Amino acid sequence: MSETLSDPAPAGRGAWNAFTFALTIFAVVFAAALLGGLSRPYGFLATFWPANALLAGLLYRNPRAWRLPASVMAFIAFVLADLAVGDPVTTAVWFTLANLAGVFTITVLLDQLDPGDATLQRPQGVLFLLIFAAVGSSVAASVGCWAVPELTAQSVAASWMSWAASELGNYLSLLPVVLSAPTLGAILRKRQFTLPPIQLYWPQLLALSASLALTLVVRDQVSIVFPILALLWCALSFSVCATAILVMLYSDFAMLALRFDLINLGVEDTSGAIMSVHLALALVAMGPIMVSSANSARNALLKQLEKIARHDALTNALTRSAFYETADQMMGLMATTGAYVGVLVLDADHFKRVNDEHGHPAGDKVLVAISAAIQAAIRQSDVFGRVGGEEFAVVLPNVGHREATAIAERVRSSVEKLAVFLDDGTVLRTTLSVGVAHASAVGTNLDQMIAVADRALYVAKGEGRNRVAFLRDEEERGHAVS
Repeated sequence: MSETLSDPAPAGRGAWNAFTFALTIFAVVFAAALLGGLSRPYGFLATFWPANALLAGLLYRNPRAWRLPASVMAFIAFVLADLAVGDPVTTAVWFTLANLAGVFTITVLLDQLDPGDATLQRPQGVLFLLIFAAVGSSVAASVGCWAVPELTAQSVAASWMSWAASELGNYLSLLPVVLSAPTLGAILRKRQFTLPPIQLYWPQLLALSASLALTLVVRDQVSIVFPILALLWCALSFSVCATAILVMLYSDFAMLALRFDLINLGVEDTSGAIMSVHLALALVAMGPIMVSSANSARNALLKQLEKIARHDALTNALTRSAFYETADQMMGLMATTGAYVGVLVLDADHFKRVNDEHGHPAGDKVLVAISAAIQAAIRQSDVFGRVGGEEFAVVLPNVGHREATAIAERVRSSVEKLAVFLDDGTVLRTTLSVGVAHASAVGTNLDQMIAVADRALYVAKGEGRNRVAFLRDEEERGHAVS
């Protein structure tokens, strides 16, 4: 009788991560809610309320299994923050339930989207976000509006309008930043997020700064939209996340300018006008985010098309033309430093027999397996391409002849261990012959080294296949070392 025991370590790490996330949610929500509560004018709802957008974005971007403990901590944080600004207990609980209702609505709706849309990497995602934010704001307003009259003396209908408009404006200002931001792991690895070179984009940033300054100089209500053109220009240059940050800063700048009467709205009762302008700003500012998203999607498509054009569809190795182009560039760079380079030419042994006896689909499976084994055995800096039907080549920068031969032997050994399973249950095993050339990058070129490695390959084939043959340089072309 056997018993399966689970490893407690992953479960323990998962529980600890969930606990840490819940504490983080508590700190973030409490600080954001307290800030929003303190900014609330007497007798009115807060027009600046970042807590809900932060919570919705963080819940979506993290594992669903963490949501229950995080939601409990968020509830406590909301209530404590409301109590800290003087709200009665019943009002604090009611407001908290309204906030969570809107957050959960948006989070569940985001769950239905493809991650590329939910993180605004495609323009339709921006449209979905606008719809989801409107739905979530309406749900929150429908729950919370019944408690608002006790605080603001507004009617239920007016309370619903105020809550929904303010909530929607806050969501559209901050949620795009949270959704499009790279993960913490990606930032630490510096693979997805790097600060753009500011010196390349100073005209866009200068235009944005000048338009913001002009807004304060003119001081008319129309001047609020002056920075939109500069934001659109920035959207064509920056990532979605960077654009969303600029849009958020612009929205906050405009709200502060209105709040401190730096921009004249032309009305006596500014409270309602400010809320309307806040909502209008958020809606208008979605334009640059959509432009940036469309630009991001276009760039991703161009990269995908470039990869398709440069990589063999079957083996994912570089095509012959892309291999020679990339390798020639590398050889040119190494020639300037006097570095040594190795070249491998690799050929699958008896590959024609596989096609003849088992068919071309079986041959394709063998080629895919060989390519994967080669890529796993070489270094990340090496250039790997498919240069013929069953023939591959690798350029090894900055290697000595012993290391080049060792890499070739590692590749050969990896392929020798392969077992390719066909649909009929047949197991195919294959081997590889490798020819190696090594020389200084100074005074030689790729074609010469490929020719030397190709001669070494024929030596390996002649000596029985499944082996490595090495020709060190032009003077040793006639001598092979297996």
